[in-house]
Amino acid sequence: MSSVTPVESKECYEGLKDKGVGFVDAPVSGGEPGAVAGTLAIMAGGDQEDFDAMKEYFDILGSFCVTDRWKRKRKCYKACKPGNR
Repeated sequence: MSSVTPVESKECYEGLKDKGVGFVDAPVSGGEPGAVAGTLAIMAGGDQEDFDAMKEYFDILGSFCVTDRWKRKRKCYKACKPGNR
């Protein structure tokens, strides 16, 4: 979870995948109040097995929505609202 551009995130994903390392892009929405309350909206993208490995941590931090953000547009913001698990 960091503040990088989608291009930088994709470059990290591709570079790490070539080395056999998983990468999940997981921008969040909800700010400090969401972080404190554990209600962040996490818009995760990446390979399913890498997401599955991180899911228990995402569940602690808030709600989530899985998309492959490099192959199609993200259309899941409503599903990512806190409380829509």
